[in-house]
Amino acid sequence: MQRRASALLGTPLLWWFLFWNWILFRSTGWDQGWEMQRIFFGLQRGGAQQLEAAWLLLVAGFFVVHYAFYRGWFRRFAVLNDWVYSAAVGAVAALVLAFMATETKAFIYFQF
Repeated sequence: MQRRASALLGTPLLWWFLFWNWILFRSTGWDQGWEMQRIFFGLQRGGAQQLEAAWLLLVAGFFVVHYAFYRGWFRRFAVLNDWVYSAAVGAVAALVLAFMATETKAFIYFQF
């Protein structure tokens, strides 16, 4: 029972902790960090920069995929040859590139 509870709660808690730390790392002070936390986790409206509900669906999808891999639901694909697996990964990567934004401007996170 404890193992099942840790499997179900571990992933959401990990993601919550990760997002929580990213937000505090990016903020310039505690006040701004707590405000960003409240906006991100839905406790406060964010105005024009508010996250869409689709973002939460994407995160929920990540949880489902992570849990599926944890449970071994994709083990049947282990019988694929290495070249078939590599071709599939390449095809998925090419598909992802079709959804990449092309009008972006370079952003340097750490500016010294």
